[in-house]
Amino acid sequence: MNLKVGPIPFYAIDICILLTFLAARRLRPLPYATPNKAIVKFILFFIVLSELYAGLLMGALFKPIYVIIRMLLAGSLFFSVFRIIRSREDLISVVKAGLLGSFITATLLITSSLPFTRSLVSNTILALSILNPASEAVSENYSTAVGAVRGTSLIGVSILSGAFLNTIWPFLLLLANQKSNISNNWKNALRLSGVLIPFAIVMTYSRGAVLALFVVFFGVLLFYKGQAKTLMIGVVGISIIVFSTVGWNSEYFFMSRLVNRTKIALENPYEDNRETERLFAYTEPWEHLGENPIFAIVGQGFAKSKVTGHDLHAGANAATHAVFAAAYYAYGMLTSLALVFLVIRMLLYTWGNVRKFPQKYGFTYYYSRAAFASLLGFIPWFMLGHAAVSQPRGAMLMFFMYGLVATQHNMIFKDWQQQQSSILVNYSGNLSTQTTSN
Repeated sequence: MNLKVGPIPFYAIDICILLTFLAARRLRPLPYATPNKAIVKFILFFIVLSELYAGLLMGALFKPIYVIIRMLLAGSLFFSVFRIIRSREDLISVVKAGLLGSFITATLLITSSLPFTRSLVSNTILALSILNPASEAVSENYSTAVGAVRGTSLIGVSILSGAFLNTIWPFLLLLANQKSNISNNWKNALRLSGVLIPFAIVMTYSRGAVLALFVVFFGVLLFYKGQAKTLMIGVVGISIIVFSTVGWNSEYFFMSRLVNRTKIALENPYEDNRETERLFAYTEPWEHLGENPIFAIVGQGFAKSKVTGHDLHAGANAATHAVFAAAYYAYGMLTSLALVFLVIRMLLYTWGNVRKFPQKYGFTYYYSRAAFASLLGFIPWFMLGHAAVSQPRGAMLMFFMYGLVATQHNMIFKDWQQQQSSILVNYSGNLSTQTTSN
């Protein structure tokens, strides 16, 4: 959703993120540092440096500065989320909003994909330019389509929409295991969204999104307990029954794309550019670095695609279908490696918490498992796509999720405080009893 003032689009989400950042800064500081904040600051610094460097080379700084502002807003989510979400109640408030967003996104993905509902959605919600900046392209593509197509939503194209659902779904399952402060209406909304989400992810017909769906499923299956695990198994069972009953090859589904693209990837990966894009994304940057040492430190940014009449074309004809490669050409090898290092750090930290804290410890037990499952769903998108760095919306999702992962630190501290309070109360009670007896 945006409003253009001359050539500048002001996105509603940017304003919301800015207000969130300002609200977070007004809160009482936490008594400990934000985990991994140095790495995040390092990445943001070189994003700014690369965009400014490219702007100076092009002789045009306006659009690079615009991109810098949006990427810094995206990065601020990491710090804002960590500072705002301090307790179970804070998290549940955010997860409830995520539940509503997931329901809207899943519904749009499904209805825009199915042939008998597509025209209704594409001619109404998706046709509103203020809600969907790509409304003209969406209307043109969807009006001429025959049969099932890849779904879309107000978040963006199918890949980005699928990444959002895979990332937020494990956190939604936290609601299923909460016995207090969750009304039956919210639990019913969770069940409904839980049924829609796997269908919606499949209807992106993105191999990365579907792979992430399976990874999240097995992550929940292995590490969750209680109603969340039961809900996940039931939802997947319902999905399989529906697809099997209607028919995997039905005109209502676009399964042929998943089957054909997967077959080509396994049998003839070097005969299709879309497959070599993913294979060479991890080798070509090193070859390019040998010929262009400056890319060890800075890249040519993403703003160059919005500026004409320059000679900056790094990555234009290269394999960039991965965060590693896209970040290299835009921000340099140091930043690219830092992004890889950061996701590994997040995984190891979360896995350590999953192994460390037993169920009796408190809310941290459930939260760490949700964070780990979310990271598992994030990795295929990170490895097989580039939107996490090439699109501000993708960067917003990445840093938002990293903020949720870092928030485990707050949950651990909160559970520790509660345990200390409980010990103190028990000690005081025992002391009073002994005094009375004496």
